[in-house]
Amino acid sequence: IRKLGESLSTTAICSQGDVIPDLLQRLAALDHVDLPNPLPLKKGSFCVLIFDGPRLFSVEYVPPPKI
Repeated sequence: IRKLGESLSTTAICSQGDVIPDLLQRLAALDHVDLPNPLPLKKGSFCVLIFDGPRLFSVEYVPPPKI
């Protein structure tokens, strides 16, 4: 994930719901980025991870569309 964050292009990564919270919490803890607790990860939502080189700079949560 960090290697992808270093690139100058936009990258989309998909995974199952069980993996995403653990991944986000580990990256955020290592780089001292605050996350909401609990993470509001609903089906259809996504997170935008912003990197400064290999360092996670921020995480923006985008909720699922309202139908």
